[in-house]
Amino acid sequence: MWQVAIKLALALCHILFSDPQPAWATGSAGSYAIVFDAAGEPIAGTYWIAPNVRVVMRGHGRPGSGRPALPTLTPILMDREFLPNRLSAPVWLHTLRLDYSPSPTIDALKLGVPIAIVRRDFTPILTAIDAMAARPEPAAVPETHEGSMTLKLTLLASQELMLGDAKLTAHMVETRAEDPARHALIPPVRTLLLAETGMMIDQDIFALPVRIEQGALTSSVDFVTYFEMLAYRTRLPATAACLEVKRMTDAFKAASVAYRDMADAYTAKSFPLSGLSYETAKSLKDIEAQVRDALPHLLCRP
Repeated sequence: MWQVAIKLALALCHILFSDPQPAWATGSAGSYAIVFDAAGEPIAGTYWIAPNVRVVMRGHGRPGSGRPALPTLTPILMDREFLPNRLSAPVWLHTLRLDYSPSPTIDALKLGVPIAIVRRDFTPILTAIDAMAARPEPAAVPETHEGSMTLKLTLLASQELMLGDAKLTAHMVETRAEDPARHALIPPVRTLLLAETGMMIDQDIFALPVRIEQGALTSSVDFVTYFEMLAYRTRLPATAACLEVKRMTDAFKAASVAYRDMADAYTAKSFPLSGLSYETAKSLKDIEAQVRDALPHLLCRP
């Protein structure tokens, strides 16, 4: 009887005093998550401007992967990473609205059973984007249909993945273009979906993640600067050191807060309506001076 009591007491101590499972980034504004490979290189990162607006960054890709990560160190805006409805690269002034029929959730996919979906692409009319710069508040803009393609999604595997002390549910999904004219141009892509964060990692480019870091940052531009600093440490150490120093200055911190209150606040309202970010709607020349000091490409040039 006493052996049973001891075992119960030990089990209770384990529950009370063992390290708790970390609370996952829930998508609240200002939260971020970054995953790293075994070499300590950042693979991918996500920052939530709002629950339905995230900034996604990708690292350089592993050597010998056959192709670089595209885009490399370019912030991409999405509403979500699995079958996004909104996708924008402000640096390239490019934005898409994507519509799927059907539009399955990851839980709707059955292991090894392909599901065909039709994706339709829409882009805002350029003259409408130009008109947005003069508007004080975001608004929807007219769109044009750019084309459609048929995709086949297959859930290849689902399993628990340990990232350091953190346990995540990982889904491996293959996306294959079914249109004969595009099949040779768009090879099948295997992506790893981390369910707790909604992050997706291209497994044909990146190594398997082994660690996750999460927390809160002042603004999306602070997140982009931080991710670039991490990614440049082995390739451009002088640039990484410069970014690290600049992020700690009072000027950058003040500009980052101003960017959050001005640019991120605008994007949080504009992106769901039109797919346009603050930079896309305002253009670089119209960006207010008080936030310019936070733009990474102006801080330290590689």
